[in-house]
Amino acid sequence: MLSSLTRRGHLPYNCIEMLRAARVTPDQKELIERAACVRGQTVTDFMVGSLQEAAKQAITEHTVWKLTGQQQQAFVDALLDPPAPNQKLREAYKQFRKYKADVR
Repeated sequence: MLSSLTRRGHLPYNCIEMLRAARVTPDQKELIERAACVRGQTVTDFMVGSLQEAAKQAITEHTVWKLTGQQQQAFVDALLDPPAPNQKLREAYKQFRKYKADVR
């Protein structure tokens, strides 16, 4: 994707050029310019701020768990009173310890 934003080996030097490189339609460009104007920002400041917020939102959506009350209670219960390890978990732990010993 970065290569699609380059021209003659250089990154675009302003957001207007970046809009062209990103193949933004005239309607999208006008919308972006209008939104920047409404906020009293330059197009560059608006785009950077919007991209930063979108990046934070994307990361949050993939890293924050949203649990119901019932799910929260089940999670806390499992932490406070975990079930005893079953046979498969004990075998996996033995294999892990063997692997760690072999790596050293």
